Amino acid sequence: MCCWPLPTNFDEKVYPNPFTDVLRITGIADIWRAVSLRVVNIAGVVVHTQTITRHDETIHLEHLPTGMYIIYLENGERAKTEKIIENDTKL
Repeated sequence: MCCWPLPTNFDEKVYPNPFTDVLRITGIADIWRAVSLRVVNIAGVVVHTQTITRHDETIHLEHLPTGMYIIYLENGERAKTEKIIENDTKL
């Protein structure tokens, strides 16, 4: 039996936003479960998936064109969505 309760939501930080190619996500993985990450474009198409097992993660999204996306984070008990914007400044 566990000695403390699990948090009821993600205490994550997604930055920078807007971003260029690489996004950092911190504070989302706890020691109990991996977190599933999905990035979806505005047409509803999943353009990136990843499993996060660390507290701090770098997400490489160089393949995404400039635009708005939604990140879905879930671990089976909790879920979170966040809007992100790819701001391609490498042109």
